[in-house]
Amino acid sequence: MILLDSGFSRSRALLFNPLSSITSLAGALLAYLLLPVVRPSVPYPLAASAGCFIYIALADLVPGRRTTGGLRSLVWELPLMLLGVGAILAMHRLTAH
Repeated sequence: MILLDSGFSRSRALLFNPLSSITSLAGALLAYLLLPVVRPSVPYPLAASAGCFIYIALADLVPGRRTTGGLRSLVWELPLMLLGVGAILAMHRLTAH
């Protein structure tokens, strides 16, 4: 649906959808093979990718999000962001060995 909404034709969207799946499979295999080497640094790219997905969800997938803003938006967003950061810190402290 995202590809179609971006202006792709149905046939082109059907072509690109499996291609993107294949690249994610290749990335997963590469990550699995490199995991023993990069294990200590795994939390940092995971946090960055989670942040990117949250940004994409808020900025691109929720169309009304772009049209609203201002102080009213900040009053709701800032406390919720701080709540999210607090939840992450709490989970980190609960699971730290």
